Amino acid sequence: MKKFLVIETSAEPASWALFADGERIAGATVSGRASGSLAPGLRAVSGALRGVTAVIVGVGPGSFSGIRVGIATAQGLAAALGCRVIPARSTRALAWRHRAEPDLGIFADARRGKFFYTAYAGGALVTPTRLVADDEVRQLATRHHLSLGVGPLPFATRAESPSAADLGRAMLDGPAEPDLALEPIYLHDATPGGPPTRR
Repeated sequence: MKKFLVIETSAEPASWALFADGERIAGATVSGRASGSLAPGLRAVSGALRGVTAVIVGVGPGSFSGIRVGIATAQGLAAALGCRVIPARSTRALAWRHRAEPDLGIFADARRGKFFYTAYAGGALVTPTRLVADDEVRQLATRHHLSLGVGPLPFATRAESPSAADLGRAMLDGPAEPDLALEPIYLHDATPGGPPTRR
C-alpha cells in the first residue's frame, strides 16, 4: 500500500493517521465521541487523502459503539475515495509497540463480568481474542511477562491504548489478518442461549 489511512476508535483516545511511502505524514489523537472528533482533522487534510488506496480500521476488541463509529467513518471515506476498507485487530497496535516483548498479554473490559484476552509473542498473534471470566483473568495475567490493560485494570502491569499510528506501522510490517470481518470483535452471545460470535 503506497498511501493509506488508519482509523482507531476502539478505546479512548481515538486517533487517525495517514501514511505515504511507508511514513506517517499526518494524524491526530482526539478526545470525546469519535463520531464528532474525527471529522475536523480529516476534513483539514482532505486534499492529502487523494490517492489513498485503503482505509484501515481497528475492529477491536474494545468499545462496541466506538468501533462501530470507526467502521462507519472508514466506509464513508472509502466510498468517497473509491478505495477498499481493511479491518485490523486493534491489539495489533500494542503488539507492534511492544514487538520486542516475547510474551505479551492484552486485556480489556468486555462488560458482563468478562474480559477480552489476546496474546502475542514478538509482535505475532499467538492467542486470538477470546472472552475470559473474572476468576480466570487474574491467573492469565500473571502468566505473561508483560500484561497490558486497555484502560486501567487492577491485574494488568500498566494501561495503554492502541493508536492509529502504531496500527499503521504494524500493517507496514506484515499483511492484513486473513478472514478478519469488518465488524466489531464482540464475542458475547448474539442472543440469549445462542452461540457466541468468534474472531
